[in-house]
Amino acid sequence: MSNSIITKKALAQALKECMKTKPLDKVSIGEICEKCGLNRKSFYYHFQDKYELVNWIYEMEINRKIQSEIKTKRSGELSLMICQSIYDDRTFYLNALQVSGPHSFHDYFCRQIEPLVEKTLSISEDDGLDLSELSDLIGDFCLSAVRRWIARPNPSSPEKFLDELTKVSISLCAKMISMFLPDQV
Repeated sequence: MSNSIITKKALAQALKECMKTKPLDKVSIGEICEKCGLNRKSFYYHFQDKYELVNWIYEMEINRKIQSEIKTKRSGELSLMICQSIYDDRTFYLNALQVSGPHSFHDYFCRQIEPLVEKTLSISEDDGLDLSELSDLIGDFCLSAVRRWIARPNPSSPEKFLDELTKVSISLCAKMISMFLPDQV
């Protein structure tokens, strides 16, 4: 393992430790560096800010696995992999999801699930839909549901959560079709 990866992992672990007791927006770069025995220069050599570090953690812990399996696994299996990983580290991800805006994990996550949205809905540019806008909308919907789920004192299992989310989504779609396209029902 390269020194760069070792340093990034040390910073990531330090950030996670800090976020056990403080919200992300209250954690300073100095605290992260102090926790892992590195200096600020080392931090800024690897990351632009703490939000980029949060995104790197997601990339290393979850997204790389998803991207390597997106062609061979079904969407439900991929969604379960994401939810299980978030569930297993829910304090960190709940804290990360509290921040929005440029460079936030929320925005990063929405961009990362775009291929999964396309795969799930089997949509293409030819369908006349704005894939980026659709992914943002679905990402917001999913993240809101995930945030509520992992914020519960005793969240249900990832399998049960996805089952409930699926049922709600189907019901919502059916109601929208009956409201806006009554001839299609």
